Amino acid sequence: MRARKSIAVYCALAALVLCGGALGVVGGTTDTGHPYVVAAFGPHELCSGALVSSTVVVTAAHCYSGTLDGDTVQITLAPVVHPAGEFVATGPTYPGKIHRLEDHDIAVVVLDTGIQLDHYADLPASTGLVEKLPSNQRVDVVGFGISAIKSGLQTAFGTKHVTSSNLATAGVLSGEFVKVVTGPCQGDSGAPNLLTGTNTVLAITTYSNGNPNCNGDSYSERLDTEAAEAFFRSYR
Repeated sequence: MRARKSIAVYCALAALVLCGGALGVVGGTTDTGHPYVVAAFGPHELCSGALVSSTVVVTAAHCYSGTLDGDTVQITLAPVVHPAGEFVATGPTYPGKIHRLEDHDIAVVVLDTGIQLDHYADLPASTGLVEKLPSNQRVDVVGFGISAIKSGLQTAFGTKHVTSSNLATAGVLSGEFVKVVTGPCQGDSGAPNLLTGTNTVLAITTYSNGNPNCNGDSYSERLDTEAAEAFFRSYR
């Protein structure tokens, strides 16, 4: 069984299951330094992503399990609220079309209208970058998922937070995932795992160990693979 198919065990409902937390954005801080990190949402799902150009958002494919390639997804840079059981952006939204990389948890949203920023996230400059990194490489993880848990209740999601963590020793799994040491939480699937101090997206948050307290390890799909590089080439 391919690794991507095993993700379905963890990711039955994409956004508000314990799948692809933002690697410890619980306990993180409000983010102001990564303008290209966005929320990708529908009425009943909330995920995160990163603009790698004015019209292309990189996110997690499992967030959109109920849609077909070419279906519309909403993107926003604004906080997202959840009144009356549906997710609603508090600022402008930008519709785009979803496209997935087959057998991987990687997708892009191609926007109908571009979002103009001073700079965007960078994709890895070369394949195999993970293998060249030092042990316990630091990563900054930025997402719109749950940022606080009080009395066992998951609260305070929908605003952009950042935290710093590190790749686990021997954290490469089947050449497709990296393991990140800290607690994942809902709504952060697709959150960019940035090499600390850079705008380079090493991986995107994919799934966790299912811990409801958001204090377990998380696994992120690498973007420095040959499959990912070939996929992104079509959207640059």
